[in-house]
Amino acid sequence: MARPAYQYGPTLLEVSRVSQTLGGNSILRDVNLEIKDIQRTDHVTGQVVGLLGPSGIGKTRLFRIIAGLDQPDSGEVLIGEQKVPVQRGMVGVVAQHYPLFEHRMVLGNLLVAGMLAGLSRAEARKKARGFLERFKLLDRADLYPCQLSGGQRQRVAIAQQF
Repeated sequence: MARPAYQYGPTLLEVSRVSQTLGGNSILRDVNLEIKDIQRTDHVTGQVVGLLGPSGIGKTRLFRIIAGLDQPDSGEVLIGEQKVPVQRGMVGVVAQHYPLFEHRMVLGNLLVAGMLAGLSRAEARKKARGFLERFKLLDRADLYPCQLSGGQRQRVAIAQQF
């Protein structure tokens, strides 16, 4: 019998009973979700996870809670097999409108992110160049964000989060 094409690995992110009220309005109520590592035989892959819902339903608010930027009124967000409570900086989020420093070139945007994460300038440069290569943007390192396509800008924003 053939092995399954994939199997579920450990839980990467768990949202449990998250609720939030703003201005007397219930924005989120008892939200639960779990993201598991999907492992494929002989493949190293990433995952794309999306949340769909109508405008105004609280998706952005939930993302802010998942990223540790906002605290829920109740419930919790746990990261990894050790189920560590989320803290700001543990989960990266690239929003629909991703901010890049328009006055800095692509490499400069990544250097700022690396140094804010505690890396030395040399370490940040090395890591940034690695991400630019990984995201096929090395030839765009000396361009300003306005000189990039929308997809290239988004890849820079994703690299910033790493």
